[in-house]
Formats: sequence, structure tokens, C-alpha cells
Amino acid sequence: MKKLTALAFLILTAGCATQPQHNPTHPLPPAKTAAASFYILPGTASPHGTYALAWGVQGNSHVDWKRLENGDDAYLDSLIGSQGQNVRDYIVNQNTKQIVGTLQGVRYFKIGNRSENHGSIAAAWISDERLVLVVHGGKWTFSNFDAVTLRHDQIHRQNDIGKTLTTSVGNSLAQQYPTQYPAAKAKLVIDVESPVFKSNNADFTADVTAEIPKDDTGFSFAGKGTFHLQKYRDGSVSVSLVSLVSN
Repeated sequence: MKKLTALAFLILTAGCATQPQHNPTHPLPPAKTAAASFYILPGTASPHGTYALAWGVQGNSHVDWKRLENGDDAYLDSLIGSQGQNVRDYIVNQNTKQIVGTLQGVRYFKIGNRSENHGSIAAAWISDERLVLVVHGGKWTFSNFDAVTLRHDQIHRQNDIGKTLTTSVGNSLAQQYPTQYPAAKAKLVIDVESPVFKSNNADFTADVTAEIPKDDTGFSFAGKGTFHLQKYRDGSVSVSLVSLVSN
């Protein structure tokens, strides 16, 4: 009987030792990008200062930013490339000094008295810092107009909403100016810039212009648009025009 009891005890303890450990139901968020060399773009910080837009040089983690601030043009040109192809734009966590994601397709830089030719950058954040509108401006119209969602301190999704914005503005102009707009439509350039979220974190206003470049006599429009941004659980968004009024 003692032998049987001892054998049962050994079987029981061996079985307990081989029980698998409990795994978390939800996977951990991806590891953050290691601290890298970047330069904060002024005026792009989130409401509580957690995040901001920044730029850096692809493959170079030891940029001498003081040298660039002091106006070393030759050094800057050697870093960014002839067409700025080495420039990368990021969203960074200002508290941890880490890059939380790279903005795809955005190539804007600004430091000292140098910046991208005809370029500009703007960031409009909702109050909880989980979504930002990033507008990379160009000579006549924006180069990128994206709604970027953040999750687990990472870029979760980058949504290109620029085409939807300009299409909706064009449709509204066609209704408001049924005679002038169709004649100018083929050459007209529509720009949407300087977005600002309203307190509901769903609607935003933006400056809207429409003109034919280098033509001072043709149809033109300058006004303010109000847009509604619908956010979905997967991080995607949709945008619609609420109103468009001239200045």
C-alpha cells in the first residue's frame, strides 16, 4: 500500500510539473523603434505634448543637428540628397524620445533657414491624441493629406483622405457655380489646408482654395470648408463635406 501511495504521488507531481503556462489572450503591442536621430517640427505637437511630428535622415542615426541649425548648407545637402529622397518624417513620443512610426510618402524638412522648397507641414490632433491629420503642403496644393490613427503608442493606420476631400469640394463648387466651374474644371487646382478640429473631435474646418495656376482672370474660389471625419474600430476613417462657404 505504501508503494502504491508513493507511486500515485510521483505521478501527480509529475503531471503538475508538465502543465503548460498560461499565455495572454491578447498579443503584446509591437516593440517600439529604438531611439534615433530626429528633429522636431515646430507647431506639430499634440494637445498634451505627448507626440509631435519630426524629420530625420534615412540610415543616419548621428545627425549633427546643431551644425544644421547654424546654417551648414553643404552638410544639409549631403544628408537629404538632391531631391530630398533621404528625408523621412515621423511621429515621435516626446516623453520617451522614441519614434512611434514613419509617415509613408511624406518628405518634409525644416531647420534653421532651410526647408523643403514650396513645402509646408501641419498637424491637427484630436483631444485624446489618438488621431492626427497630417498635411504636407506643396506649391499649388497639398502633396499628402492623411488621417493617421495611433494605438499602443504606435502608428496603427495611415489613411489617405486627400482625394476624397478635393472631390467633395469640386462637387460642391459645381453646384454653387454651375456656369463658371465647368469651364475651369480641367485646369483648376483645389487645395485644402490648415485643418482645425472642433470640440466634438469629429468635425474639422479647413481653408479651401480653387484656382488655375498663373491665371489671374479665370475662375477662383477662397473659403472655409467644414468636414466630418468618421472613425472606425479598425483604424480606418471616412470623410465627408458638411459645408463650403466663400470668404
